[in-house]
Amino acid sequence: MKKITVISLTFFVIIAGLFPVTLSNEVSLLNSDVGSLSGYITDEEMNPISNAEVTIRCAENSFICFSNESGFYHRDDIPIVFCLWNISVNKEGYQTAYHDMSIGEHSIYNFTLFEIPVADLDISINSGFSFPSPLIRLENTGNVDLHNLKVTNISVKGNVLYNSRELSIANTFEPGHVDLIMLNTWMIGYGAFTLTITISCDEGEFVSQPTNGLIVGPFMFIP
Repeated sequence: MKKITVISLTFFVIIAGLFPVTLSNEVSLLNSDVGSLSGYITDEEMNPISNAEVTIRCAENSFICFSNESGFYHRDDIPIVFCLWNISVNKEGYQTAYHDMSIGEHSIYNFTLFEIPVADLDISINSGFSFPSPLIRLENTGNVDLHNLKVTNISVKGNVLYNSRELSIANTFEPGHVDLIMLNTWMIGYGAFTLTITISCDEGEFVSQPTNGLIVGPFMFIP
């Protein structure tokens, strides 16, 4: 029994010498080699997104790179480790994209970024003469449809008589769409006035910048 014990211990020492074990909280390198990660960053319509920040992180290791005008990103100094790398892509106006993966010698991963939904409406009052009410220009400057668009309030400050009535504009107002409308109201007065328009829809309420003008009787001028 003693002989067998000695042989077993000797065998264990030899094996332990060949395969040393190190306990550490740090992520250990598999070898001295490094890997790379590359790919393309595009939007939903496959248009390249430039200057997107790509963060590649694993434990204490962190690397950053940016996409070029073609949407291509590349980093070639990433250590090959026993770890899943967390990759995140950030770009203003887009939702952050995430992906976990192992990185080898030549790893590739493409990202698609989705725009952050923005509801916005530009309201401007056309310059020039008008009768019996000003002409209003509307433009959907957001990236989502606006639904059930309507004028809900007209505010006029000055020596002016007017009636403020609700006016339906459109059931659906798409991004980039432009429309000119005449307010469903009449105005009569004399002198300077300030006009503010409020337009509401399912996505929110939008108010124009106060606009100054001149009115003589039912005729008005917006400079």
